Amino acid sequence: MLEGKKINAVIHDNPNLVILENSLINNHYQSISLKQTKKGLKNIMLKLLKELPNVKILIISPNPVAKSKTENGLELNYLDYIKVSERVI
Repeated sequence: MLEGKKINAVIHDNPNLVILENSLINNHYQSISLKQTKKGLKNIMLKLLKELPNVKILIISPNPVAKSKTENGLELNYLDYIKVSERVI
């Protein structure tokens, strides 16, 4: 969302509510580290709150994956990503 500049379009619309589906499934499948996952989520939230100080942010997880216990290339499973995002949120 940050790299693709899509966040700027959201900010431009000046919404009262932003519903954000986090990218945990993609991060898991692409073996993106938990540290980077945490950093990305924090950066999105901080940018939204900075630019839209009165916005309400609802963060939802994607639908659970059937193989949530399957490990990726970093030996992390989907539930590891859920847990790190819960701590950020």
